[in-house]
Amino acid sequence: MTEWKIIRWLLSFVKPLKMRMFLAILLGIISNLSVIAISLIGAYGVLAVILGQDLSPQKWLIVMVGCGIIRGLARYAEQYLNHDIAFRLLAIIRERIFATLRKLGSARLSGKKSGDLITAITTDVEALEVFFAHTISPVFIALGTTIVTVSYLGIYDVGLALILLLGQVLVGVVLPVISYKRNEQVGADYQREFVGLNQAVMENIASLQDVFQFKLGKQRLA
Repeated sequence: MTEWKIIRWLLSFVKPLKMRMFLAILLGIISNLSVIAISLIGAYGVLAVILGQDLSPQKWLIVMVGCGIIRGLARYAEQYLNHDIAFRLLAIIRERIFATLRKLGSARLSGKKSGDLITAITTDVEALEVFFAHTISPVFIALGTTIVTVSYLGIYDVGLALILLLGQVLVGVVLPVISYKRNEQVGADYQREFVGLNQAVMENIASLQDVFQFKLGKQRLA
């Protein structure tokens, strides 16, 4: 499967929990906008002092503190929902893997290395937590935040809004794609070596009796 097919396949697992995911995305956007609002209010206050304009420090301070509280609550709730979704989905995926292995039977698995199976059930599934908890909603949160901020800035200056959009696309899309392409082979090599490590550990555990019997401990450790 290509990368996009894999992503669509993984996203299909989220359908039963789509309302939780939508809420996590909404809270993430609110959290980001709260941080931006604090910066904007602070900048407005500094400009007001420089230009000698009337300013009510108490009012704006209360607003900034309120934004900080909203940021903290929204961020916590978003992270809680994302991890709740992720670990629920990991449990579902592991159940499907075990159900599939039971259907296949031992004869069908005879050509498979135990290291591959252990890696698939444990490490590979655990790695999906990053996708479900730290990839899906952050992408949509970034998209939603970009739409709001660029639209807001566009009300005052279209040119600045386009510059902001270009910068966010560069940082959020172009650079990650370049980094992925540069390190794709490193990830593949790591996966292959990790499977080999699991295989070596399983073989040594399974042959402990022979290792002790023939005094091969030091050799196996080396």
